[in-house]
Amino acid sequence: MSDAYSWFKALHVLGVVLLLGSVLINPFWKAMADRTGDPRIIAFAQIQLMRGEIVFTALGAVLVVAFGFAAAVHAGMSFVSSGWLAWGFWLTMAGALGWLAIVMPRIVKQTRLARSFAAGGEIPAAYWRAGRPIAVVGPLLTLALLAALFIMVLKPG
Repeated sequence: MSDAYSWFKALHVLGVVLLLGSVLINPFWKAMADRTGDPRIIAFAQIQLMRGEIVFTALGAVLVVAFGFAAAVHAGMSFVSSGWLAWGFWLTMAGALGWLAIVMPRIVKQTRLARSFAAGGEIPAAYWRAGRPIAVVGPLLTLALLAALFIMVLKPG
């Protein structure tokens, strides 16, 4: 393959590392902060999580989609004849669109609320309510991304 294909593929893999690393570790650190019950720790973790979502999750998703697509087109791969490629693409898109439509708006809401109790004080019930859909949908979106990873690596016939 050409040097361009190799660069596209390398940037695609970098995106996978950033995206999956972020969607796997962010919920862990948030859960650990929430378990403390300390408003200052929870607010700090929430604000940092928001920054991580922008830097790692969003950047990773852009790299995955843009350079995966570029590599496939450059290599002359067909989304029709390569079923694994289509499945991988659509699972990735489902994960990314679900994150944009469901998870990210709630993370933004929780971050805004967290700023109000960052110096201490009571955590409003709205903060916890905003997190419930993330707890349900987040693991499903993560599974979609993990499935895409396995499909892209294994390339099942």
